[in-house]
Amino acid sequence: SLLLFAVAWSLNTTRSRAVALARQMTATIQEREAELREITSSLGEGVYVQNQASRITFVNPEAQRLLDRSQEDLLGRDARTLFLDTGDGAALESLFGPLAEGWGFRDAEVLMLCRDGKRIPVSLTAEPIRRQDRVTGAVVSFRDLTLRKQAEAALRESQRFRLLFEYARDGLFLLQSDGRVVDANRLACESSGYRHDELVGLQAARLAVDIHSITQGVSCMELFQRVRQGERVLREGGLQRRDGGHFPVEVVFSPIEYENRQLIMVAVRDITERRQADEALKLAMERLELSRRQAENASRSLGQANAQLRRLSQLDGLTGIANRRYLDEYLLQEWHRGNRSARPLSLVLADVDHFKAYNDRYGHQAGDDSLRQVVAAMGGVVSRTTDLLARYGGEEFAVVLPETDRPGAEYLAERVRQAVADLDIIHEDSPTAGFVTLSLGVATLVPESGQGCEDLVALADAALYRAKQRGRNRVYVHGEDGDRD
Repeated sequence: SLLLFAVAWSLNTTRSRAVALARQMTATIQEREAELREITSSLGEGVYVQNQASRITFVNPEAQRLLDRSQEDLLGRDARTLFLDTGDGAALESLFGPLAEGWGFRDAEVLMLCRDGKRIPVSLTAEPIRRQDRVTGAVVSFRDLTLRKQAEAALRESQRFRLLFEYARDGLFLLQSDGRVVDANRLACESSGYRHDELVGLQAARLAVDIHSITQGVSCMELFQRVRQGERVLREGGLQRRDGGHFPVEVVFSPIEYENRQLIMVAVRDITERRQADEALKLAMERLELSRRQAENASRSLGQANAQLRRLSQLDGLTGIANRRYLDEYLLQEWHRGNRSARPLSLVLADVDHFKAYNDRYGHQAGDDSLRQVVAAMGGVVSRTTDLLARYGGEEFAVVLPETDRPGAEYLAERVRQAVADLDIIHEDSPTAGFVTLSLGVATLVPESGQGCEDLVALADAALYRAKQRGRNRVYVHGEDGDRD
């Protein structure tokens, strides 16, 4: 009993620690989500996270602002409903179909729908989220291209071109077909460290840290030709400053007509902060995933501790079989099951003959050892998974036999009696025999309304009493047509 108490106490302590760890992990997850929200707020881009079913599970404030939608309106929404497909759905499927299979994409230009039906052009980037080599969702970021689209239109047709050009949010260069700079705005000069007059006439390739990362294997002439034919080219690379320093930039090539000349406009945006935010976002996602795994492990440990504690609460500490409490639960459960199926339920009660005399002669420790041997012998006979062997109290035991008729229960009881007798445990003070024996009472009922499992117990107990009256070391069966040995 002390050992059982110590084990139960240890498991209960483990359960308390698991509960505390689970709460700690939940708090950590909430902190990671708050940290993730703070990080994504600094990107200047809308960001949302979707699960495998394309349902939105996270959205940053910039996305809410751009779409003019609340967090409650966006969370749980099918992300695909935020996009306008000008065709029959094939365009969106070409993006989101491969995304579900683990293929991301960058800078796809699509239209998104705001709350009031307004459409905004965006540059869309998506990366799949993998967990244990399985795609579980995606991180999607988008940047409003409305201002850029308006600026491009203004550059082609508005007389306010100079004003827009000078105060654009990006560094802007105008290049002729040979790659030389024709014009540059204020931000382009500040970013590169050159004066305006120094930039004009300069070969643009000298401003690139790695020209191959921008051209991606094609010549500058071919790249410009593709742009002049209407293709919009977006690249990431590095901008070389005059003082030798450099920083990462996003470069967009667009065709433009300026002063009756066909030129290439190059928009350059510093993405240092975005790169840093991307790294911070990646780190935050990894930490969040780690926290989720730790929470799952804590929950699993808690479940295992609870299951082990429940198993121990159902076992008898001396013999290791079911205790009286679990016997009562199981018998009631099988009684209801038999009532529904109209199948017989049998109960065998067994008592070790003259056990007090055995304890008085050989001592309680020897008595405990003999009970364990008796239980082992009985367990070797009671082999069906639906049958239950339990300690009824003291030296009394019970066997619940679902869907077993009276002859079947009588046969099993006789086998149990013989198995214990075959142990040949010496009992010199037994008036019945010179070894340990069992007396067994058997009762069988088909559960019906108006009866209870206590009626079956009463019949089996009465049969056990009759077995003792008739000399012990025997099986007595309570029959519906009269009692018989």
